[in-house]
Amino acid sequence: MIRSGIEGLMEFGTHKHSLVGNLKNIFAAFAAMLVWTIFITVVLTAIAGVETNEIRAILAAKIYSVAPSASAKSGVLNVFFMACIRAPLWEELYYRWAPLMVAMSLEIILVRGFSRNNQRAREVEYNQDCAHLYGNLKGTGLILPVMIFSSIAFGLAHGGVMNIMYQGVGGFIFAWLMIKGGYWPAVIAHGTWNFMLMFGLPVIFK
Repeated sequence: MIRSGIEGLMEFGTHKHSLVGNLKNIFAAFAAMLVWTIFITVVLTAIAGVETNEIRAILAAKIYSVAPSASAKSGVLNVFFMACIRAPLWEELYYRWAPLMVAMSLEIILVRGFSRNNQRAREVEYNQDCAHLYGNLKGTGLILPVMIFSSIAFGLAHGGVMNIMYQGVGGFIFAWLMIKGGYWPAVIAHGTWNFMLMFGLPVIFK
């Protein structure tokens, strides 16, 4: 059930490593984050009674925290650089790319170590030419745990447990996008999302 679920997730979106294909996946990731953010915000405010200011603080964690110092130096451009360029570049590198590359490498090593009969028994279909960026997802099942744990760590790094529901889920979506298209689509989506948080939230929550 878990295997079929993750395979279905990875089948969603386009597999074409092209500009159009990557743009489609970026749009899908951004739309998913927007829908989830609206949904969980409604749930937290209407059912759990969480204040709007607290939601704003959770959504803007690590962005508005750098705004005062950045604004004092060189204004909006510095904030834009820190939140929309620097943060996505580094966070996608060590929260998504590095863990997924380790998982890919281990998965390839393990799959190659299986005998042909064992590969058939495990329904492993390892094929370098047909594999995605991080190897075949029907292999040893290392990708999903890495996506989950790195996303939890990403959420906690932005604050507390509640941040997992926002930044954590966002991290999972970015991980999906990285698997589908690589490092740069995830960075672009991350930077675009942070841009929306910087300039969209003040209008929404004013």
